[in-house]
Amino acid sequence: MENITLGQISTFLAFLIVLIGSIVTILKYAKKGLKSALNDEFEPIKNELNNLDKKITLNTLNQDKNFLTKCFDDIDSGIPLSETTKERIFECMKDYRNNGGNSYIEHRFNSLKNKGLL
Repeated sequence: MENITLGQISTFLAFLIVLIGSIVTILKYAKKGLKSALNDEFEPIKNELNNLDKKITLNTLNQDKNFLTKCFDDIDSGIPLSETTKERIFECMKDYRNNGGNSYIEHRFNSLKNKGLL
């Protein structure tokens, strides 16, 4: 049986360290490349989701505006509103403000609220 020298052990350890370092480096760059490729592939989907989110927000804003305008017109016409509808008006106003609603709805809301009609 042959004796293993200290030089052979150190050569083997150096080889192992280089091998492990190479594998780690390859995995690191492979992960970075895969991440970049996936980001490029999913970018159109992200953009489409952002566009859909904007459209949904605009649609919600318009629905709130239509509901509020109808309720305000009913109040101006003397049609009594239920307590549930009045609560819904306050909820819609909160959503309307959060979604960037404009001032004329806010003005009508405050006017009716100050008159005690809401």
